[in-house]
Amino acid sequence: MALYRQTGPDWMGPSGFYYVDYMSPIPSSNSKTWSDIYLWSQNWTPRLGDRVGIGFTSTNFPPQGYWAKLVLDYVPPSLNWAGPNEFAFSLNPNLSHGIGYFPVPITSNPYDPIQVTRMHLTVYTPEPSSALALLAGLAGFGAVARRRRIG
Repeated sequence: MALYRQTGPDWMGPSGFYYVDYMSPIPSSNSKTWSDIYLWSQNWTPRLGDRVGIGFTSTNFPPQGYWAKLVLDYVPPSLNWAGPNEFAFSLNPNLSHGIGYFPVPITSNPYDPIQVTRMHLTVYTPEPSSALALLAGLAGFGAVARRRRIG
């Protein structure tokens, strides 16, 4: 899979395929979507024919609680895809796992958007935890109880 970027107002770099997109952490309770992710096979036939297993692993894991949803936006009709179009998964730093099997066209022209499987990925951050407020409240009760025993 590769992220396709085209030079324009939203992307100042050269048009082409990119396998990495480093950015600042996503603020709490927000999300970030990467569109125009292309999947194809070129000069290689996957073991499963027109399906390929995709997994999640990283050397630069996101913070705890992030999760993602990968959505298939377009599958070439020749692949007869009847599977799911949405895949949700955790980005927990302790996990490295398979996401699912995806339709992969074999093409010699990955720049033609009708010859590739197109998808987008949205990464979500966790809600701010109310655990800190709960712990602060419990600590306050503990301090009051301790003071009563001492006094």
